[in-house]
Amino acid sequence: MEVCIGERWPRALSGLAQPPASLPCPARSGALHSGDHILSIDGTSTEHCSLLEATKLLASVSEKVRLEILPVPQSQRPLRPSEAVSLASSTVGPGGQIVHTETTEVVLCGDPLSGFGLQLQGGIFATETLSSPPLVCFIEPDSPAERCGLLQVGDRVLSINGIATEDGTMEEANQLLRDAALAHKVMLEVEFDVAESVIPSSGTFHVKLPKKRGVELGITISSASRKRGEPLIISDIKKGSVAHRTGTLEPGDKLLAIDNIRLDNCPMEDAVQILRQCEDLVKLKIRKDEDNSDELETTGAVSYTVELKRYGGPLGITISGTEEPFDPIVISGLTKRGLAER
Repeated sequence: MEVCIGERWPRALSGLAQPPASLPCPARSGALHSGDHILSIDGTSTEHCSLLEATKLLASVSEKVRLEILPVPQSQRPLRPSEAVSLASSTVGPGGQIVHTETTEVVLCGDPLSGFGLQLQGGIFATETLSSPPLVCFIEPDSPAERCGLLQVGDRVLSINGIATEDGTMEEANQLLRDAALAHKVMLEVEFDVAESVIPSSGTFHVKLPKKRGVELGITISSASRKRGEPLIISDIKKGSVAHRTGTLEPGDKLLAIDNIRLDNCPMEDAVQILRQCEDLVKLKIRKDEDNSDELETTGAVSYTVELKRYGGPLGITISGTEEPFDPIVISGLTKRGLAER
């Protein structure tokens, strides 16, 4: 069951980004996402709330609302409708692999002289309006674009610093990149392919990932609540990373070995160092348990508070839940360009 609440923009507390006072529509703070759990509304715990009661709490707020949020790991967030995995959205990738598309935001820091190490390609003539987003056709070795580990040749660049590329020409897209290099920073919205892998619910298996020295795989590992001899746990997978694109790895997976080096008694710092030093190809031995949710609870999830000023408008949040008082109240959707998303 889902209930839509309404619109405008968030100010995230506890160290999260706050919008500049001079801007009517601030940059996204990234404080709210679909799948996040709402722990309390204006200090009232939702632990024993039904969906109807939570909806009434949100609707009763006139000017300002404080939400205590328990974020879900990035790779476990529900897919947006445009990213929904179904037979209709699955396609055959360049290598014959069945894939689905996802989008992510990538921030690169560069300089006016060497730029970001990224080359785009699209259209026949540089001055014609693009009919589809330009592709990443080259990534310079050891450049910001390569080191971030979130871009690959063939990715589609949907926007550059918030400006949609499909509305312009290739010449304009390149100019946006040059202008961004002068400011030493660029934000790209990128569409990429994720393999449609068959993921076993339990068991031990190997995953091979291409690896370059200095480029992160996108895996965060945790040793929270770990006892001697117990495996390290993958606590997060960075969206757009090599690890994410396999479609196989998930938060909660146990990391048993790296390149046949067993990690039973290996400190987390050593495991991180082994991962960083790997080159060409890294082989991970992974174990999945029937239910990883218990492990996720031990990886040190932190809740935070988000304050929304509604200025008379709707919040732009859709919540879902059940009439069972102990089931969580979850953000199931954010209205596009609405208050909560912005």
